[in-house]
Amino acid sequence: MKPSDWRFERIDVVAGAVSTGVIGFFVVVACAETLYRSHTHINDASDAAVALTPLAGHLASTLFAVGLVGAGLLAAAILPLSTSYSVSEAFGKEGRIAGNLRTEPIFFLTYIAMTALGAAIVLIPGAPLVPILFLTQAVNAVMLLPLLAMIAHLTRDRALMGELRIGTISACAAWATTALFTVTVIALGAFSLLPSHY
Repeated sequence: MKPSDWRFERIDVVAGAVSTGVIGFFVVVACAETLYRSHTHINDASDAAVALTPLAGHLASTLFAVGLVGAGLLAAAILPLSTSYSVSEAFGKEGRIAGNLRTEPIFFLTYIAMTALGAAIVLIPGAPLVPILFLTQAVNAVMLLPLLAMIAHLTRDRALMGELRIGTISACAAWATTALFTVTVIALGAFSLLPSHY
């Protein structure tokens, strides 16, 4: 990536963040209108599709299936890929998707291993996929806290960032985001220990 590409990268990041927030908002609204109102417990994908019937009508199952396939394909491509980049960089290698297994063995072996592991877990007969989903997201949130703090600190390091060092307003926003994540993780832990009322 060249400095001339940074403007487009910023547009991509902002658009992705806004889109994620908007989609997340409507997911909360849909769940509140269906799952929470009827106190429905979701044990698998079919339960979620049935619960959406009052909101989406008889096409609820089709709508949910299309969304699930789309989300699955996106996750299958993006999540192992980002992990592969991280693992390669941890070993001091520059992972390149334009390479191949011979030129970028760490990158591609990590990608293959992550994809195979995810597929193997999903294909386990009777695996509690919904609890696994919640657990992975909770672990992800906890692991994100030190990462956010490190990013907020490093982006203010003049020796490291030079002229690209973020300003005071951006630093305050970064630390405020980290604080907000900390509060939500603590709240998640506290609510998970409370007895369920339904």
